[in-house]
Amino acid sequence: MTELKHISYQQQRHQQKGAILAATLMIMLVLSLIGITAMETAGLEGIMARNTIDRQLAFQSAEIALRSAGDYVRKRTTRPSATNSCNSPPCVLDSSALTPGWWEAGDDSFWASNGSQVGEAYYIIEERAFVSDSLSVGHNIPTGRDFYSLTARGKIQTSSGEAILQGTFVKRYN
Repeated sequence: MTELKHISYQQQRHQQKGAILAATLMIMLVLSLIGITAMETAGLEGIMARNTIDRQLAFQSAEIALRSAGDYVRKRTTRPSATNSCNSPPCVLDSSALTPGWWEAGDDSFWASNGSQVGEAYYIIEERAFVSDSLSVGHNIPTGRDFYSLTARGKIQTSSGEAILQGTFVKRYN
């Protein structure tokens, strides 16, 4: 018969020396880091989603304002006179009175004093040029087309969501 070796519990305990405990702690550390990273990523994704929604709302607001500016010019039967400043909106600004890139430098007070408000958005109409298409010179009032630059700014007041849109509108009054 085979002889069974009797190993005491005391001898087994001295041979292990805690390697399992160290390995388990390392695995727990790695899992904790993965969990913390996942939570931070989820929070960042929430902030990004909120900012995207705010920008979309600002863009839609600016689109509505741009459409309103186009409707203002479209519905006019007589040519509006361009001014250097807008005291009672809606009005048409002379483009020579504005510096290039004014829409980037214009803050909230600039838009409020010079723009026409549509909901949360503002629009500004600039008279760009009159292009004559008449072949007769000096006899009658020349016929042609008026070019306008329409600029709309939509901004969400609760966040940094902002959109600026520009378009060109051509109208023949005669």
